[in-house]
Amino acid sequence: MGAEKEWVTAVADVSFFLRRGERVALVGESGCGKTTTALLLLYLVEPTGGEVLFEGISIYGLSGRQLRRLRPRMQMIFQNPYLSLNPRQRVERMLAEAIRVGQRAKMSRHEIRERSEKLLEAVQLPPDVLGRYPHEFSGGQQQRLAIARALAVLPSLLVMDEAVSSLDVLTQQAILHLLQGLQEQYGLTYLFISHDLRVVSWFCERVLVMYAGAIVEEGPVKQVFSHPAHPYTAFLLQHLQVRPTADLEAGPTGFFQGTWESGCAYRERCPRQKADCSFSRPEMVEKTPGQRVSCWNPL
Repeated sequence: MGAEKEWVTAVADVSFFLRRGERVALVGESGCGKTTTALLLLYLVEPTGGEVLFEGISIYGLSGRQLRRLRPRMQMIFQNPYLSLNPRQRVERMLAEAIRVGQRAKMSRHEIRERSEKLLEAVQLPPDVLGRYPHEFSGGQQQRLAIARALAVLPSLLVMDEAVSSLDVLTQQAILHLLQGLQEQYGLTYLFISHDLRVVSWFCERVLVMYAGAIVEEGPVKQVFSHPAHPYTAFLLQHLQVRPTADLEAGPTGFFQGTWESGCAYRERCPRQKADCSFSRPEMVEKTPGQRVSCWNPL
C-alpha cells in the first residue's frame, strides 16, 4: 500500500474583488499561495470550496462548454514566457490559433493575418517576426509575444504571475509602460503578482498582502506602503531596502512558517504578538478608509 497523502491548505478564506479597469497587486513571500490564488481565480485548479464571480457569473458552476466560452476573457501571463510558448510553432501560427479561439465571427486567412500584424504592432514588434520561432527572440520580446497571444482572444482580465521578474530593469520598464498603454487601449483589468514592491508601487493602484494563504492587509498602494497596518507588510517593506526581493522568505526569525489552524499564522515571527494572537484568527477590519487589516495588534 502506498503512503497516506498529506494534505496542505494552500489558500483559505481569501476574499477580494477587482474593479473593471483596475491594476491590483498580490504580494507576499514564495510559497504563501499567490500562484494558487491566481489558478483558482481562473479555474485552472479544482477548488475544494468557495466561489469566484467573473462579471457576475459563478465560474465554478459552469459546464465545460460554458467555461470554454468564458475562458478567453480571462488570461494569464507567466514569469517565463519561453516555457509558455510552443517552441515548434512560428509566431504566425501561434497567433492565428489564439485569434480563432477568441473570434466572434468567422475570419478569412487574410483577416487573421491582418489581425496578427495589429497585435504585433500593439506590443511593439514588427510584422516580419511572424515567420520566426520563439527561441529567436530575447526574453523581453518573448514576453511581448506572450502578451500578444493573450490579447488575441479578446480578454477583459489579465493575471500576470511574476511577468516581469525575469527581465532586466530597462526591459521591465518597457514592458510595464507597454502594459499601461494596452490597458487603456483594450480596457483591461490586471491582477499583478510580484515580489518586487518597487514595481508594485509604480505600476499598481491597490495591493493585497498575502501570508500563509490568507490576505492580511489590503488597500491603496500609496497608503499601505507609506503607512502599513500589518507587521508583516512592514517587514516586507523594511527588508526590501536591504536584500533582494527573492530572498524575502528568509525572515528575522527563520523561513516562511505558520498556519491559521489556531490563532494568527504570523505570530511566531511577529514582534507585536500578544495573548490573543495564539487563540483566535483576527478578522479583516478597516483601519483607515479603503485600507483593511487582519491583525490583533496593528501598527
